[in-house]
Amino acid sequence: IIYASDIFDTDDSSMLQFSLPNTTVVTVGKKSHLSLHDHIQNTNSFSTNLTLTKGTVRIVTDEQGKVELRTPIAIFELQGGDMYASFRSNNLEIMLAAEGNLSVRNDDGSVLIDAAQSGTTVIAGSAPQAPYNLSLAKLQRAINAITIQ
Repeated sequence: IIYASDIFDTDDSSMLQFSLPNTTVVTVGKKSHLSLHDHIQNTNSFSTNLTLTKGTVRIVTDEQGKVELRTPIAIFELQGGDMYASFRSNNLEIMLAAEGNLSVRNDDGSVLIDAAQSGTTVIAGSAPQAPYNLSLAKLQRAINAITIQ
């Protein structure tokens, strides 16, 4: 059972995956730290708030849901879709694998990613970079690295 305020820490040999009642699936990669703040579900919608302070996470959700993920250098909101984020030191890379809407913002600016196989990078102290297309190989490597067999 998962509760609001749960904290998930993984080491270099472990990953974990959990599902929320609305079919959202969250996978936490190796050497990661993720906090679940809350999950609110109404009749036709839901919202989830998370914080990633290091490591990688993959979130897969449907179009009725909104997931907000905070990191030390940016905040992003996923409205439906399949996304991957990697936060290391002062660098955040975010990829949208499947159709959805992903907004990324910080005090320096914001971008909207609404095409599958697109991403952005955020470096501490700067605005999120303009969305760019990802090679299928790069996207697949990222997804494979966080897939639990």
